[in-house]
Amino acid sequence: MIEIDLTRAILAFMCGYFLTLSGSLSQIVTNNSLASPSTLGFDALAALSVIVSQGIIVYGGISYPLEFVSLAIFGFIFCGFIAISYTKGKTTLRYFSLDIKFLILTGLGFNLFVGAIFSIVQFLFMSLNWEFPSGLWFGNFRFFHEESVYIFGLTLSAILFYLFKNISQLRLLSLGEDIALGLGVNVVKAQRLALLVSLGLTGVVISFFGVFSFIGLIMPHMLRGFNFFNKSMRHELFIGPAVGGASLSIIDYFCFRFDFQGAEFPAGMVSSIVGALLLIVLLAKSQVKNFAKD
Repeated sequence: MIEIDLTRAILAFMCGYFLTLSGSLSQIVTNNSLASPSTLGFDALAALSVIVSQGIIVYGGISYPLEFVSLAIFGFIFCGFIAISYTKGKTTLRYFSLDIKFLILTGLGFNLFVGAIFSIVQFLFMSLNWEFPSGLWFGNFRFFHEESVYIFGLTLSAILFYLFKNISQLRLLSLGEDIALGLGVNVVKAQRLALLVSLGLTGVVISFFGVFSFIGLIMPHMLRGFNFFNKSMRHELFIGPAVGGASLSIIDYFCFRFDFQGAEFPAGMVSSIVGALLLIVLLAKSQVKNFAKD
């Protein structure tokens, strides 16, 4: 008999949904196949919020759950990004549309920086016998609050509203910045908003369940391998994330059912392994196609 924790399955589905959508939005508005929450540094920013939150909880003696403190801190940072990005003048985050390669390199560098901070803080916490969320880099759904469903549900409602309102601009942006500009799209504004949405989705997931690497990068690539998604922006942005959500939910189910001597493999760890292998396969297939054309 198949046993399923419905709340856990729903949360895993919505996390996969959010991360897949985050990756699709990043790649669409930047027209760069390497753009994703991980390569843009969104993962690291959210993870840094969790690290700071744990320090506040342990050192300050706060009794609130880590995920809610982390979400509050990330929300404060997120609001700061919104304020800066909509401020006129030199501080405007218009650079998103000017040099995406520089943005990706900066994001990767920030990931390495936060990884180093993670190692140092973990060492200090262990030396002081303080509890530290060492499983942060490998997201899992072992510990969750049912109240999380409401937060994820509200986030999903806001995201669907955003997609319905901006789907036409996103479709034009996928054709290229010059074409979008020629058709009257405010490219800078559309890119800025989409990347903020991508950042927000990533922050919500990591604040509650940790990092799930490669999902935001690999899932959009896999979806575009099918004509159903490749030829329709609506299919990619509305149905595609559901495929990502179902995939993560299935991975989490097997992690729950088939443990190792009582220890459950984190779904984020398994998804990282699967995602890395799929990325290698896709790159190899792409290289073969290029040789065939030549």
